[in-house]
This record gives sequence, C-alpha cells and structure tokens, in this order.
Amino acid sequence: MGLSVRQARGVYFLSGELDWKGGEDLRRAITIEPDDEGDLVLDLTGVTFVDPMGVRAIVILSRSARHPLVLRYSQDFLMRVFELLQLEEMPGILVEED
Repeated sequence: MGLSVRQARGVYFLSGELDWKGGEDLRRAITIEPDDEGDLVLDLTGVTFVDPMGVRAIVILSRSARHPLVLRYSQDFLMRVFELLQLEEMPGILVEED
C-alpha cells in the first residue's frame, strides 16, 4: 500500500503504512532545507501500521531537521509503540497526543 504524504499549513499529513516502503516514501516526500523555520510537524492520525523500519525513518528525519520533529497522533497502537521505544526521550523529537 505504501504511504501518502501531503502538506497543508506547515503540517505533513501521513496516511497508510509506515514500514520499509512507507519510510522510503516519507524520505522522498520531505526535504529539509537549511533555512527552514519552525518545527517539522508530522500528523500520523492516518497511519494504519508502523514497523521498526518506519520508526527508523522518523528517527533519521528528526536527525536531519534543524528544529524539533513533532509527532501528532491519536491511535492507541502508535502511542504504545512510541512508549515502548521511548521515542519521546530522543533528542529532537516531541510527541503530541490528540
């Protein structure tokens, strides 16, 4: 299925599967420019599946951003994955629950 990424009002809305292919789709869809201002916000409410390769893509993206990477989500399964991996403890990543 892959991952669909669209941008609106400075937020990237993700929908679909965040797995190996979805991680590649994410990296192709978001380019970090040196003069980008503000936080990089990913709205994950449309994500239906995440695996370690998808989480890896998020971590790599956070390391390339000059400002914090903000993850917004509302699904319980994502909250559990992020808690297990202690993603909110990683520098440069902020986790927001809806």
